[in-house]
Amino acid sequence: MKQAELVIRKIIYIAGSTIPSRTANSLQVMLMCQAMARIEFQVELIVPLKLQHWASRRFTPWDYYGVEPIFKLSRFPYPSPHLFLPYNYFTYYGGADWLAARQVKQRGPAVCYTRSLRVAWSAAGQTIPTIYESHYPPPTRLKAGRLAAAARHQHFLAVVTISQALANMFMESGVPPEKIVVAHDGVDLSRYNPHLTQAEARQQLGLPTDCPIAMYAGHLFWGDGPDDGKGTRHIIEAAELLPEVEFIFVGGWERHIKQTQQLIRQCPNVRLIGFVPNQHVPIYLAAADLLLMPYTPRLPIAGYFSPLKMFEYMAAGRPIIASALPTIQEVLRHGRNASLIEPGCTQALVAEIQHLLACPDLAGRLGTQARQDVRPYAWEERARRIMNFALSTGEPE
Repeated sequence: MKQAELVIRKIIYIAGSTIPSRTANSLQVMLMCQAMARIEFQVELIVPLKLQHWASRRFTPWDYYGVEPIFKLSRFPYPSPHLFLPYNYFTYYGGADWLAARQVKQRGPAVCYTRSLRVAWSAAGQTIPTIYESHYPPPTRLKAGRLAAAARHQHFLAVVTISQALANMFMESGVPPEKIVVAHDGVDLSRYNPHLTQAEARQQLGLPTDCPIAMYAGHLFWGDGPDDGKGTRHIIEAAELLPEVEFIFVGGWERHIKQTQQLIRQCPNVRLIGFVPNQHVPIYLAAADLLLMPYTPRLPIAGYFSPLKMFEYMAAGRPIIASALPTIQEVLRHGRNASLIEPGCTQALVAEIQHLLACPDLAGRLGTQARQDVRPYAWEERARRIMNFALSTGEPE
C-alpha cells in the first residue's frame, strides 16, 4: 500500500475551519496547505460555506493570512445546520463527514488530509489514503478503540501529533506506534528578515527607543479570564514591579482586550496593540528586547500543546522567556535557546527579565541560537516530514 502511494502528488485537505478568521486552527491549516504546495504537491483545501464568509468577503484569504495563492480553496455548501454553528459542526454533524470524504473520492487519486477524526474514519473506509492530524488527546474510550482499529487499516496512512506527549497518549489508546509521526507546529521563515534591526522595527512601528520592551504576542486568554493559563496575569504583575520596562501585548479578541484594559489601569508601562494580521507580527517581534511565553499548568492544553508563537518567537531571533512545561521543553532548552522559568511564578518571570536585560551578551546568544534551532520547524520541513512518513515506509527520518 505504501509503495503504491508514492506516485500520488495530490492532497485534498478537509477542514472545518472558518476561513478567513482569527482562529489559530485556520491559520495553521492555511500555512500547512501553502507548505505542501511549496514542496510540489497539488493541494486543494475544502472548507464549509458559512454565513461568516459574507461578513469578510472584502478580504481575500490569501491577503488575510499572507499566504501565496498556490493551492486551490473550495467551499462546499453542505445542507446541514453547520451554516449557523461553530466550525467543528462541519465534521461532526451526521453525514457531513461521509460527504466530505466523497469530495476526495471524486477528485482521486488523492490523499485525504484532515484534522477531523470522523472524516478520517469515513475516508479510510472508502479506501482513500488518509492522514489524520490531531492537536488534542484521543477521544472517549469507545471512540479511541474505533480510532485504534481504523489506524490499522491499510488506507489509514498516519496519525500526526503535535508533540511527543500527545503521541504517547495515542499509543496508550492503542494506535500502532508505526502509524504515528510527531510534527510540532511550525513557522514561515520567509516572513522573518534577519537583517531587520530592533531600532528599525521600532521606528517603523512608532515604538519608544529609550526603554527595554518585553512583548507577548497571541490571544490574551484561553477562556474568559486572565487566570486560565496563558500567563497574562503574571505579565501584568511583572509590569507593576518593573516600571522601567515597556510591556506590549500584540493580539487578542476585543472582549479580552477590554478585560485586560481594566486590569492595567495602574500600569502606564503596558500597551495593548490589539489584533495584527499574522504576516505583520514579525516586525513587532523584531522590535522587542524580550519575548514572553509564561504559560501555566492551568492552561487546559498545557500537557500536550505546541504553540505557534513558540516558533515565531524563535524565528524572530530575540531572547525568549518561557515556562518550563514538558511540551515546551521538547523544543526549547534552558540556557541554549531560551530561558525557562517556573510555571505560574511572577517572581521568577520578574527575575529572569531583570537577568536578561542586565546580560545583553547572554540574551543575544539565546536569540541567535533560537533562530538557528527553528530551521527544522519551517512549515515546508514539517510538510515534507509528514508526507515522507505517510507515503514511504512509515518510519520518520
